[in-house]
Amino acid sequence: MNTNGKIGVAANRLVCFLLGAAATLVASSSGAETLQPSGGDDYATIQAAIDNVGSWGKVSLAQGTWKISKALAVTNGVTLVGETGDPEDVRITTTAKDVAFATVKGGTVSGIAFHGAWGTQKPALSLLAGGVATNCIVRSCEVTGGGNDACAVTLNGADALMTHCVVSNNVNSAGPGNGMARACGGVHVE
Repeated sequence: MNTNGKIGVAANRLVCFLLGAAATLVASSSGAETLQPSGGDDYATIQAAIDNVGSWGKVSLAQGTWKISKALAVTNGVTLVGETGDPEDVRITTTAKDVAFATVKGGTVSGIAFHGAWGTQKPALSLLAGGVATNCIVRSCEVTGGGNDACAVTLNGADALMTHCVVSNNVNSAGPGNGMARACGGVHVE
């Protein structure tokens, strides 16, 4: 029996998500939400789970490939985590050109591989004030923006933190030759 009072909340979310989204939500005994990839665009399902889990809640993504058509907003202390803890098991990709993966402000992403954003004018992953990425991979992204937006990952603001992450095989296709002072495919820290 769950005595922490979360069983009713999890049950309410379960009904809401099963009616409103293509991906499947599984409520665990810990009160954390575990989503299953749909094979289609998972943006609405993931973002709704983030928005509805409440401050300091946790949304868990099951092993598989997740596709998004818009950048996720991870805020309010919410943790978006790959269920297995191994970022090679949980991969987020984009469904269209010019889609960044996530803006994390006051939240955390962990155990997820962000793979293959292309033609994005923004960083593939933005960590803003209090945003944390830990045990993540940002790989094979093509960024075309300039200035601070010229990198695969940008850390900007108080307490933005990236730890135990791999950032590799990212490029800036615009490059400094296009009138920009600098361009990188890696990490920009401000």
